[in-house]
Amino acid sequence: QKFVDDKVWHDTDEFCYAIEGIVFGPTTNLAQLYKQYNETFPNVLRGSFSGFFYDKKKKLFLLFNDHIGDKMLFYFEDEHGVAFASDWSILYHSLGDRCSKKINERFCWSMLTYGYSPIFETPITTIHRLGAGEYLCISEQQCQRKRYHQFSNEEKTLSKQDCLSHIDKLFRQAVQRVLDKNAQYGYPNSLSLSAGLDSRMSVCVTRSLCTGLLHTITYSQSDYYDQYIPEKIAKQWHCKPHFTALDGGSYLQN
Repeated sequence: QKFVDDKVWHDTDEFCYAIEGIVFGPTTNLAQLYKQYNETFPNVLRGSFSGFFYDKKKKLFLLFNDHIGDKMLFYFEDEHGVAFASDWSILYHSLGDRCSKKINERFCWSMLTYGYSPIFETPITTIHRLGAGEYLCISEQQCQRKRYHQFSNEEKTLSKQDCLSHIDKLFRQAVQRVLDKNAQYGYPNSLSLSAGLDSRMSVCVTRSLCTGLLHTITYSQSDYYDQYIPEKIAKQWHCKPHFTALDGGSYLQN
């Protein structure tokens, strides 16, 4: 029940749309964005989200997720239509005999090798996962998988100082978005903190942007550096530390 105002369901004579997740910025009016940017409107949004949009006049249905695909969406297509869900097992069990039971061996090898699937697939060959920055465009004639965003690795001719300044600006922007979202809902600001450099940066920059109370959350084996170092950092940055022990592996059951 958190961030409920970001979870939108809207239905009019023209459009029907829904969005799940967290959206940074002032707008979740997808109809307004659709009129301005057409099918690629999700590219304007920022955050962790997934959703659908239906243009009733054109009978055009769009299914989309965010730029990095962390709000997963799965879909199934056959001659009877398209079904989708945020959990592939829901599709698998609800489709019954319509869904093939054939195991996707490539997906299984990815999970065994990497611990995740870099190919945006699922354990079942007939159930597909929408990739990062992709959307499914469904009309009366066809179902097409399209892309609204693609990260580029083109080399930039910037000086080292310009690169550092730009990275710092983007990092602070990302942290400020989180602080603003918490303030919007009245939620406390909490950060995970380990002995690693990445989480230290989050705490350091957050403290520079926020004068109020910050909570740090640390979890590790007891009596490890990952317990003591974050506690010292939290005190240095005037944060309230919270520690959870992972001793014995019992947390896996929880």
